Amino acid sequence: MRSPGRRPATPSRSTWTSWWAEGLLEAVYQRRTGRTGPGQAAQASGEPPRAALDRRARELGGELGRKARSAAPAPCPRDAVMLALESLGYEPRAVGDTVDLVNCPFHSLARQHTELVCGMNLCLVTGLLEGLAATDVTARLEPDPEHCCVRLHPAGHPSS
Repeated sequence: MRSPGRRPATPSRSTWTSWWAEGLLEAVYQRRTGRTGPGQAAQASGEPPRAALDRRARELGGELGRKARSAAPAPCPRDAVMLALESLGYEPRAVGDTVDLVNCPFHSLARQHTELVCGMNLCLVTGLLEGLAATDVTARLEPDPEHCCVRLHPAGHPSS
């Protein structure tokens, strides 16, 4: 808790830079005073935080999928998906034609912020599948107390 009259800490320049790089802030060039020369200010990107988190999770998943695809091609697409998920800390288990994620790497955070974290997790896994070019499988949000909230199904699966 902040003491009365005490200002909150200002984020460091590297923090502002990383927020800008993630697309959470926009750089706006304007003169803030009557001085000459360019000025620079940061403002929120205008994107709602949830949308920014989901967008960035999907982008990151895509990057990770592309790296995994180029690093060690798997003999079949399903194996590539399983290996990539394992490398990210998931425990994928094939159950018939679906893949259950037995654990959730974000479990402790998901208990406190379920909707936010599970939505982000779905976007991350969806991006991963896109990066792997795994067009025969789709990720869906299917909360289950015994497993991760994301389950993988064949692309033509009903309600996918």
